[in-house]
Amino acid sequence: MGFGDRIRILRKVANLSQDDLAKLAGMGRNTIGRMESNTYIPHHRSLVKLATALGVDVQELLGESAPLAPPGQRETPQQVLVEISRLHARMERIEHRVRQLERERGQEPPEDPGGQRKGKRT
Repeated sequence: MGFGDRIRILRKVANLSQDDLAKLAGMGRNTIGRMESNTYIPHHRSLVKLATALGVDVQELLGESAPLAPPGQRETPQQVLVEISRLHARMERIEHRVRQLERERGQEPPEDPGGQRKGKRT
């Protein structure tokens, strides 16, 4: 199954017209038609918008993975954004803790067995 076939099937499963999908993804209807007829492959940003509008991940859209969940059980874009925000906050806490530990240890990277400091090129 080609890229265009996957878009068409996912669009129909979502009960969307080409116009509906184009509006949700911020694209023109002609662009959706060209993708479905395999005459246009979008760039990464457009793939992300298209996948979000269809409720799938980019890998699934490209046919690189099996569906993560049946269509009715997939997370909504809002749920995904909440999860991303949660993970971002967690990452910031971890980075803060790493900076704290670096300050406590004097921020000097450990020396390697060869006597040169890691991270510095000579």
